[in-house]
Amino acid sequence: MHFRITIPPNVKPGQTVRIRCPDGTEGDVRVPKNLKAGDDFIFEMSGVDEDKVREISRQLDDFETTKSGGGGGGGGEAGGAGGVSAKKKGGGHIHMSSEAATKAAANLAKQGALKTVAGRGGGVSAASFLDREIINRQDFLTALAIGMMIGLSIVGGFLVGVLLVTDPTDE
Repeated sequence: MHFRITIPPNVKPGQTVRIRCPDGTEGDVRVPKNLKAGDDFIFEMSGVDEDKVREISRQLDDFETTKSGGGGGGGGEAGGAGGVSAKKKGGGHIHMSSEAATKAAANLAKQGALKTVAGRGGGVSAASFLDREIINRQDFLTALAIGMMIGLSIVGGFLVGVLLVTDPTDE
């Protein structure tokens, strides 16, 4: 199935974008280096149930139309030729196969590139610190250290509070 992405201003060329389809399928897509913010590109993602995506997109359109009284956002589907690895088409579109996108995403993940999260309607925003996934030992140790620091702060605060509130008794 083919999808079209418009590159938002906060995503840099070469950055990996996490795509979440309406049917729950997820995938990583690398933004081609020769594109800038505002450009569109089309990529292919296999394993997506096209009928389910169309039905969910139609339901979202119906919901947004009844909610706002206007036209709703689309499901991000675009027709076109099969994916060709990062080949630019007219109108600022790029066709990229899912294999090329997956390989590029794996390379960027090994380099510790900033992860991105796809929002509803295909918009993409940078992930916050708390939205990061633990993908390597450094991420695990960082999360463990932060968790220990928070836990010790809670225990220490409780003990200091008890000691300050409790009156000393002479026996």
